[in-house]
Amino acid sequence: MGYNVVIVDDDESILESLETYIKTKEELNVICFEDPMKAIDFGKINTVHVAIVDIVLPQMDGLELVKNLKSLNALTYTAVITGNSSIDRVLTAIEYGANDYILKPFNLDDIDEVIETGLKMVRKWRKVLKASLSTEE
Repeated sequence: MGYNVVIVDDDESILESLETYIKTKEELNVICFEDPMKAIDFGKINTVHVAIVDIVLPQMDGLELVKNLKSLNALTYTAVITGNSSIDRVLTAIEYGANDYILKPFNLDDIDEVIETGLKMVRKWRKVLKASLSTEE
């Protein structure tokens, strides 16, 4: 089955390096988009388990994308990437449902930490929901 990790960034080199790196991980399907609208379309028909989103995108503010992805699936673990850590942006990220924040420049350990934390939460919620469904039967 696997878990879907969506990366949205307008920097093709970041997308390529993250895609190459994440593809080495078992159980992970990495899907990369430069266009945030395509990420939303993907989320409408697929489960997005973890989304890593650049805040500054030409077509749409990355925080708006986070808000949209969370509206499609509240359990999507979302992290935003930014070079600007102003308190206003951090508070807006939290308000829009971001679970994590990655500051540029970042390294692959930062990406690993976000994905591991996100998948841990996804697995936990799946377990809770499965238990809830079995007690209702």
